[in-house]
Amino acid sequence: MKKVLIGMVVLATQLAVAAQDVRLAGSANNDFGFALFKNTKTRTDKGNKFLSPVSAYLALSMLYNGAKGQTLAEIQNVLNFGKLSRDRVNLLNHDFIHSLTANKEYTLNIANSLWVKDDFKLNRDFEDNVKEAYHASAARLNFTSPLAVQTINDWVKKATYDTEEKKSLIDEILKEIPAEAVLYLINATYFNADWADQFKSGETWMRDFNVTPKKKVKVPTMSQHGHFKVVVDRGARTIELPYKGDKASMIVIVPEGGNTPDSIAASLTDANWKSLTDRLDKAKSDQYEITLPKLELKYEDLLNESLKAQGMPSAFNDKADLTGISDTKDGHLRVSKVKQKTFLQVDEKGTKAAAVTSIEVVLESAILIQNRFDVDKPYLLAIRDKATNAVLFLGSIQEPEGGKLTPRGQK
Repeated sequence: MKKVLIGMVVLATQLAVAAQDVRLAGSANNDFGFALFKNTKTRTDKGNKFLSPVSAYLALSMLYNGAKGQTLAEIQNVLNFGKLSRDRVNLLNHDFIHSLTANKEYTLNIANSLWVKDDFKLNRDFEDNVKEAYHASAARLNFTSPLAVQTINDWVKKATYDTEEKKSLIDEILKEIPAEAVLYLINATYFNADWADQFKSGETWMRDFNVTPKKKVKVPTMSQHGHFKVVVDRGARTIELPYKGDKASMIVIVPEGGNTPDSIAASLTDANWKSLTDRLDKAKSDQYEITLPKLELKYEDLLNESLKAQGMPSAFNDKADLTGISDTKDGHLRVSKVKQKTFLQVDEKGTKAAAVTSIEVVLESAILIQNRFDVDKPYLLAIRDKATNAVLFLGSIQEPEGGKLTPRGQK
């Protein structure tokens, strides 16, 4: 009996440590993601921006395994790893991925891959670490063949395939492979969740959305009555919209008092994000009539300049030390592109989102009811995993785009 009790205590301790570990990874992801969002300037034609912190974080974590010297120090700092050892970081991220994808209440698929030029030799430790910690698949391709681009894009399609729509949310990440490219590190993240209380299509109408105080547009806008948690501050109103099972939620922040989605996003850190979500978790649900625009948007950006501004410039220039990837003497390795493409769909049923982040590594020569909550003006949205408090997706919606009215009577 004593041995059983000791075993139970040990197991409980191990579970508590594991939960703390995934929260630690979630915090690192969040601080990285908020900084990335602030430093990213690209917008859609409507002025919108939509990134996946977790997709970029995991792609760069794979690259981290091949960095040394100053490049390693910069990536450690940008990803908020502090003085943790590489083995410790990989273990944290391994458990983080497991925690995010183990949930059965909503769908979150995370896929990682290595695509290697057929005549380029990787260091065994680098390849093994990425495969084991990040469950990455690895394949060698003839990069000079037109089939190489198609093969990689086919993997992207499969990783972001939506069985309900019977199509991929993201069709491609590459258009061509430059002659100097030797390696691609790619993360694909797919999210699908139904609202805890779905909106009725018959309650979706064209309503005013206040893009600016002087500009209004009509957009398809959903509405419903229900109990929701709301936090009101001088600078913003925040509502949590839970997904089925209450293991994930959408946080919608509507600025007030002269604030904008960007000014609020610029002030976000993991610490004040935790403060906000703690307040929401403790808040009492109250009855509200809410309105929320339907959305369907696609976004893409080259993240090079954003990441340089965050503090990792050497990975992109002739000072890059990526000798952990390969011991090649044929030239100098550096990162050429960090690219992300995202997709977001918000409708009466729920939310679908996807992201693909690609890191291109090149080898160069040595020279190298009484209560209302209306979302009717620009807002910030975030999709979080509640177990880890990790921000999966973060968006700034200046003017809704792509939403369509559902014919009456259809769900």
